[in-house]
Amino acid sequence: MKTALKLITLTVIFGIGSVAHGQAIGSGTLLNGSSSSIFTDPISESPGNNSFVYSIDNNLLNGVPAVLNPIPFTAVAGASAFSWGTAASHDDDTSALWFHPGNFSDVALETSFEIGRLYFRNGTIASGTGASQVDLSLLLTFSSPLLTNPTQAINSTLMMINTLNSSNSTTSADIVKLGSPTNPLNFTDAENRNYFLELTFQVDQNATDGSLSDFDKFRVFEGETGQAVMVGRVTVAPVPEPGGALLIAAAGMVLLLRRRYAA
Repeated sequence: MKTALKLITLTVIFGIGSVAHGQAIGSGTLLNGSSSSIFTDPISESPGNNSFVYSIDNNLLNGVPAVLNPIPFTAVAGASAFSWGTAASHDDDTSALWFHPGNFSDVALETSFEIGRLYFRNGTIASGTGASQVDLSLLLTFSSPLLTNPTQAINSTLMMINTLNSSNSTTSADIVKLGSPTNPLNFTDAENRNYFLELTFQVDQNATDGSLSDFDKFRVFEGETGQAVMVGRVTVAPVPEPGGALLIAAAGMVLLLRRRYAA
């Protein structure tokens, strides 16, 4: 692709569910469930650009447009795809993202589990036909006994860092980076602790340049397709002690008074 920093907004709707009244998550709670996905609302990198071309298919079981072929996995329910750009030549492909949903079972708190797999095709497209962002909604339905009414929304961002194409395949590789890796959840327990969902990538080193791939990003060579496992982990953080909260509030008041006197 071309040298531009593109943002892809990832909106994750998690069916982790509200805890039923009088119930709470404990350290022994095991999470079970599955995910599904849809792409929506793509935006051109150039506002008002009439040459922006894209294609979205949120039901890959019914076949897909030619620009989204070949699908890099066997189509399943809940999978989705988004293609953008105009191929630079007849021998080139458009750029594309595919999401393959996953299932998980008996996942303990503080333990990583696979939400799904994100595939990225680094196509060679004409200048000015790129996308700046697209929304991805992931619905995770949990079936754990203590969790009901799956209705949680998590917002994150994928950043696409594009490089100049050259004869060097490594420097021409584009990067997909995961933003907002920690998201608050509405989970509580008997000790009134707060829960969070951590999102990270687990990179397939056989499909990417492993030298610059890690937990929050992966590289894909020009004209190639790479993949990364989207990994989730439900973590817990204790509520600050009352004394600590009072000290923070007092420090803030002192700072405010100093500013007033200084003025």
